[in-house]
Amino acid sequence: LEDNKIYGLLGRNGVGKTTLLNILSNHIRASSGQVLLDGEPIYENPKAVEQVAMVREWGVGRDMRIDKLLQTAAIMYQNWDKAYAKRLIERFKLDPKLSYSSLSRGEQTMVGFILGLASRCRYTFFDEPSLGLDAANREDFYQEILADYAEYPRCIVISTHLIDEGANLFEDVIILKDKAVLVNQSVASLLSNSYLLSGRPEELAPFIEGREILDSTSFGSREMVTLQGKLTLEEDRRRSELGIERSDVSLQKLFVLLTK
Repeated sequence: LEDNKIYGLLGRNGVGKTTLLNILSNHIRASSGQVLLDGEPIYENPKAVEQVAMVREWGVGRDMRIDKLLQTAAIMYQNWDKAYAKRLIERFKLDPKLSYSSLSRGEQTMVGFILGLASRCRYTFFDEPSLGLDAANREDFYQEILADYAEYPRCIVISTHLIDEGANLFEDVIILKDKAVLVNQSVASLLSNSYLLSGRPEELAPFIEGREILDSTSFGSREMVTLQGKLTLEEDRRRSELGIERSDVSLQKLFVLLTK
């Protein structure tokens, strides 16, 4: 994971996203392999505690008041921004004297969100950070991450199933499949290499040859094929002359096809 970059961590249920984030954040020990922070193992490494924050459901003291949680975070994280945390508490209209367990699911998600951003950690991991949030609050969440990241760049990893909503945040995407890394590249590169062509099968044939077919659907005399493998300028010119339609594939659609 590079410094100063926002990653999307994607994978189907049970593939190991949360387990991976728990290992990276020093919450559990890996059964094999290793995680290094500046060349040193992260497990039971005191230096790592101040540099890595993990935000997840039920990830904080359930019976603690919000103000006490913020005080605890101020002790844990050397770059804790007290004023920023207070501003977010006020923005999202949370009562700091209430206990975490008394909050609605969406409010609990907001508390975790505030803890993660105000920690100003070098590495901040969000595991399904929009649980329980309505569309308006999710939009506020995304905007706040972008605004704060622009002012305080660091490595942020967001694991989510709401892929299209978060797609504009991600610079790189990591896709897990069968408990292994299937994709690890920039979103721009991944999307530019994937597209959908629509035309008569005999006209599509030369464009399909040598490329990976992710999906294929027939509609009467026409076929729609989702491919990976860039077209050359000459191929794209011929495609246009033949009337073969080309359209983009969304990150969410591409994720579904790659992990089938």
